[in-house]
Amino acid sequence: MKNTLQVHLVQFSIAWEDQEKNYRNVLALLGKNPPAEGSVVCLPELFSTGYTMRAEKFAENLHQSPTLRFLSGIAQFYECFVIGSLIIRSKSGKPTNSALALSPEGKVLSRYDKIHLLPLGKEHKAYKQGNRTTAFKIKGKLFSILVCYDLRFPELFRILYEKNVSGIFLLANWPAKRHDHWEILTQARAVENQCYLFCVNRTGRDPHHRFKGESRIIDPFGRVLSSSKSPGVVSKTVDIDHPEEEKKRLPFYSSRAKRIYKKYPPYNEP
Repeated sequence: MKNTLQVHLVQFSIAWEDQEKNYRNVLALLGKNPPAEGSVVCLPELFSTGYTMRAEKFAENLHQSPTLRFLSGIAQFYECFVIGSLIIRSKSGKPTNSALALSPEGKVLSRYDKIHLLPLGKEHKAYKQGNRTTAFKIKGKLFSILVCYDLRFPELFRILYEKNVSGIFLLANWPAKRHDHWEILTQARAVENQCYLFCVNRTGRDPHHRFKGESRIIDPFGRVLSSSKSPGVVSKTVDIDHPEEEKKRLPFYSSRAKRIYKKYPPYNEP
């Protein structure tokens, strides 16, 4: 019997810096597309505010966070796992652009603080950089979370490969002007790391960019199993034993020449 998991990517036009409206939008979409018990609901990067650089204004204390209460309420109501992103106030320094994974009981399973901060948007001036990856279990398999700009750094994905994750949830506000990169890199990361990629983007506009959506679920072979450019919920049931089976069937990683990589420079000196 297959070990399956149903995943739902909630894609919508995020109302700029309007948390209450965004909460309502998410509830409306889930009301039309109710997730099954034990499934996973995943929301875009900073779904309640948009990709704002006014981090101090919208930062929330984690244990008194209205966004965390909202996510926890969804998890408990539908008895599903929920992954969502918010701005978390730090005890020292700038806030973090953080993603949380919640259990069906509404408890926090994992927290990931975004490591790669986008210099084009001066994100590093508004947010504190994260410094570690994280992983959590669903149905006995490991999963992890990354955020938007992290997609451009294969080294980070390789760390997660070495943890033997079955899937990576990528939460994004990826702009239309670089949409071709979104399509290429999401499939490349799935192929390179022989795991599922669950990539959730937004639609619409903010004061700076237009967004084409195309949230997508990609299998370890790089095949797009489900995607959409329209507001709504992108859903698919996947076999979460498949990545481990693929790694055994096609053990590409064992061919890495680590000794040579470390010993020699990347090119011959002229």
